[in-house]
Amino acid sequence: QDTKVTLSGELGGQLTYFISGQGIFDMYFFIENKTPEDAVKKYHQLIGKTLLPPYWGLGWHQCKYGYESTDKLRAVLSNYTANNFPMDVLWSDIDHMYKYRDFTFDKNGSYAGLDTFVANELHKANRKYVPIIDAGIAIARDSSYASFDSGLKDGLFIKSGNQQRQNKDPISGMNGVLYGKVWPGYAAFPDFTNQKTNQWWIDNLKSFHSQVNFDGIWLDMNEVSNF
Repeated sequence: QDTKVTLSGELGGQLTYFISGQGIFDMYFFIENKTPEDAVKKYHQLIGKTLLPPYWGLGWHQCKYGYESTDKLRAVLSNYTANNFPMDVLWSDIDHMYKYRDFTFDKNGSYAGLDTFVANELHKANRKYVPIIDAGIAIARDSSYASFDSGLKDGLFIKSGNQQRQNKDPISGMNGVLYGKVWPGYAAFPDFTNQKTNQWWIDNLKSFHSQVNFDGIWLDMNEVSNF
């Protein structure tokens, strides 16, 4: 179904929009404005105002894949300090994770002491910390990953549209969940159209924050992916 919408102005000009698809369309027109700014103000009255970033978010951020340990992060901070260069925020790529699992850090391995480094060195030096979080949740069928277990139990992951897939699954007991291979191997993807998923995501972030007092989140690969 194609829909044509034409708006005619007082001086005889026209704006025409073509919309393809089916269903109900919500359309809004911002007319009778003296200036373009007036139209923008009406637009933001509808959708809400833009959130201002934190002041530190406008500073100098340091990020690199390959910082393989807490000591590597500490060396970055030390080098910036020694050279009197103003670094405001230090970021971590997936290196910090335990088996590339969201909401974790390798606390018994190469990233031991990350929590105290952030609290006692970065924050005391008035710097901020931002770790990465991916949208792919590692599939672990051995009850070793609570975030995955609770998401699967409560039906919070995107489901596959392939009705025949269950008989061919290399992973048993997935209840029709769509998955692909990402950094941790097989991974499922949260269904954020489900309000329960939003709360599950918030709860997991709070749990992670109680372990590492991060200041922001780098939400990476926010889509279904398959390597």
